[in-house]
Amino acid sequence: MADFKELIKLITEAVDKFNRDIPGVQKKMLDDILLLTKQLNVKDDKIKIAAGNLKLLSQVKGRLQKILLNPTYVQSVKDYVGNFNEVIKLQNNYFREIESKFSPPKLVTEIKKQAVESVVNNLTENGLNANIVDKVHNLMRQAATSGGSYNTLNTQLTDFITNNHTGDGQLLRYTKQITTDALNQFSGQYTQLISADLGFEWFRYSGSNIETTRPFCLACTDRKYFHISEMPKVLLGEFEEFRKYQGKINKKTGLPEGMIPGTDVSNFQTNRGGYNCGHQWRPVSADLVPMDIQQRVYATPEYKTWARANGKKVIEPAPVEKENPPPVVTKKEAVPEKTNIAFQPPAAGKKLFVDPTLLVSSIDKIYNAVTKKIRESEIKKLKGIDGMKKIYVNHDNDNEVHLPDDRIISVAEKQTAIKMTDAAYEIIFTSKGQFKRGDKQFDAYTIDQRTKKINNADFKENKTGTPNSIFKNFESAAKQADNLVIDLVTKMTKTDLIEGLRLGRRNFKEIKFIVILYRNNAYKFPANYIDNEKYLSKEVLGKFQ
Repeated sequence: MADFKELIKLITEAVDKFNRDIPGVQKKMLDDILLLTKQLNVKDDKIKIAAGNLKLLSQVKGRLQKILLNPTYVQSVKDYVGNFNEVIKLQNNYFREIESKFSPPKLVTEIKKQAVESVVNNLTENGLNANIVDKVHNLMRQAATSGGSYNTLNTQLTDFITNNHTGDGQLLRYTKQITTDALNQFSGQYTQLISADLGFEWFRYSGSNIETTRPFCLACTDRKYFHISEMPKVLLGEFEEFRKYQGKINKKTGLPEGMIPGTDVSNFQTNRGGYNCGHQWRPVSADLVPMDIQQRVYATPEYKTWARANGKKVIEPAPVEKENPPPVVTKKEAVPEKTNIAFQPPAAGKKLFVDPTLLVSSIDKIYNAVTKKIRESEIKKLKGIDGMKKIYVNHDNDNEVHLPDDRIISVAEKQTAIKMTDAAYEIIFTSKGQFKRGDKQFDAYTIDQRTKKINNADFKENKTGTPNSIFKNFESAAKQADNLVIDLVTKMTKTDLIEGLRLGRRNFKEIKFIVILYRNNAYKFPANYIDNEKYLSKEVLGKFQ
C-alpha cells in the first residue's frame, strides 16, 4: 500500500546510525579537555591569570578538531548524505502509486544539491567549530582570563560536552538536530513541490509519536486529515485537537510552541512541527478522507475563499439527511425465533459454570503473550474453563469452535464460525457476562491457526450483495469490534464488492481487518490495503470467484 512508512523508517534509521557513535566521541573530547585543564596553573581552586595558561588554551581548537573530524566520522557524513537519493526514490515510488501522471521534476536535483551542501557544512568544520569547538574554547578562555574556579570550569565542561540540559551532550544534541532536520525538511520540501504540481488538496500528518513529541504534533496525528485551506488556522493552533492536547502558542513567534520561527503557509510542509520533528505531511486522495471530514471542510468559508482564489470549483457539502426513528422492537421480536437458535443457555434454575472474569483474564494473557508457544498454552487453558463448550471440530485441520454456556448464538453465527475454521481460524464466542455497560459487544474472538494470535471480531451475514449492504456491515461492526467477518451468502459482482469495501473503509477507519467468506473461499484484507487500488483490484478481480 502507498504510504510514508518506509520513508519515515529510512530517515529514522539514517539519523540513528549517524548518531550511534557520537557519545563515544563526546567522551574522548571530555577526557582530552580535562587532561588539558590539569595543566592549568591553579592556586586554591582559582585559575591564575598567567601567560602560560593563555598559551595552553591555544591548543584547544586543534585538539578538538582532530577528535571530531576523525576518518570514521567523515565517512559517516558521506554515508548519511547518500540517504538523500533514497528519499527521492521512495518519494517517487509513492507518487507513482497514487498518481499515474507523475514524473520526477528536474528541479529536485538543485534542491538536493543545496540540501546536501548545507548539511555537509553543518556537520563538518564550519558547523562543528561554531557550535562545539568555539563554545568549549570560550568557556575555558573566560575562566582563565577572569581567575575563575577550577572545579567550576570542569563541571561546566562536563555538563556542556556530555550532559547538558537535554541529557545528550552538546555534540549529540547538535548532530541529532542537524541530521533529523536535513532529511525530514528535504523530504517535506519535495512533497510540497510535487503536491502543488499535481494539485493535491488533502494531507495526512504521518509518523510515530514518541515521549518528547510536542502537543502540536500529537494534535495533528490525532486529527489525521487536513485540507490545504485549513493550514492558516492550523498554524495558529486554532483546531480542536490542539486544545485537547493543551497546546500553547509562543508569544514571540505567534506559532505553536516548538515550531521554527518564520514558519508560514508557504513553508509549513517543509518545517512541519519544528526542529527535530520526524513527522511528514503525506498527500492523499480525497477518496481516502472520511466523508464527514470532507463535509465539515467544504462547509467552511476558508475553503470557499481558498477554492475561488485558486480557480477551483467550490464543492458544496451534501445536505444532511434526517434519520428515520429506530423501529419499535416488540417483546416477541426481541427474542430470536426458536428455529434460528443454534445454542442457548441451560434452562432457568440450572447453574451456569462460565466465569466471565476468568474468561477475560485468559483472553488478556493470550493477547499479551510474546511467543507462539505461550499463546498455545494459554489457548488450551481458555478452552478448558468451566462452562466453555466445544460445539464444533473441523476434522480436516482440527480447528475448533467454543461457546460459553451463558451465550445464545444463532444458526447464522454458528455457520459463520464453522466457515471460519476452514479459513484457518479457531473461534471463541464471547460470554454474555463479560461486557460492562458502554463496552463494545462484539461476537467472538478469532484465533489465527498459523500465529495463534487472537483478535476480536463481529460476524455479519450478508444476504443482499450490494455495495450499500457491505457499507452497512462496516457501519454496524465499527461500533462493536476491530475486525469484521462478512459471510456473503448471495451472489455479488466483483465491482460491487470493490465499491462496497471502499465505501466501508472510507467511512469507518476503526475496522482493521476484514474476512469475506464466499462460496467456500475466504478473502482476507488488512483494512488499510483497501486504500491501494492496485492491491484491491488484484485481490478481488484476480481471486474473487
